[in-house]
Amino acid sequence: MEKFDTIREAAELWVREFNAFPLSMIEALAQDRWEDWEEVTLPSVGDRVEVWGGADIIYPDANSPDDFSSSSSGEIVAYDGNEDVYTIRFDDGVIGRGDAGTFDVVRDGYFPMWGTLWKLHDPCDDWWLEEKDGLRAMSDCGFRIYHHDEWGYFFGVDGAGYSFLDAHFVPLYKARGLKWHKESGEHGA
Repeated sequence: MEKFDTIREAAELWVREFNAFPLSMIEALAQDRWEDWEEVTLPSVGDRVEVWGGADIIYPDANSPDDFSSSSSGEIVAYDGNEDVYTIRFDDGVIGRGDAGTFDVVRDGYFPMWGTLWKLHDPCDDWWLEEKDGLRAMSDCGFRIYHHDEWGYFFGVDGAGYSFLDAHFVPLYKARGLKWHKESGEHGA
């Protein structure tokens, strides 16, 4: 296989192999069968969250609020994969830790704002996504991921106005462990 000069070039070729679907088509397919679509995106650093009163949050600095009976908003600032625990900085500055069952990620809509969903083309990529912690890697690279029992996994970007290639796909190429680039092009754009 010919190696590309940079990671960016290699990632761009990889992305061109993905199948792209207009979001309007996916929404039309889902219209009468929403129950067939499940968002499987994992919470990631930078996600806004809503923690509800009574949630089992641990406050490591003993700085827990006296009354935690109402909802509280914050942002995930760290994830510990060994313990499967998230660190949340609440809007009032309080830091807490909890698992994914202690909060809801705040999303603007059911599908991402960008008008395209992609599907991996290569069965090896599908295997990686399903069996090798690909859901975690894709979520951490800023993708929202959906599963349909019949059609498999689809993913999209909840953003606009910047380079998806640089912000999402190059990090995904690295997380996937692909090496289609020359070593000298490791950091090249």
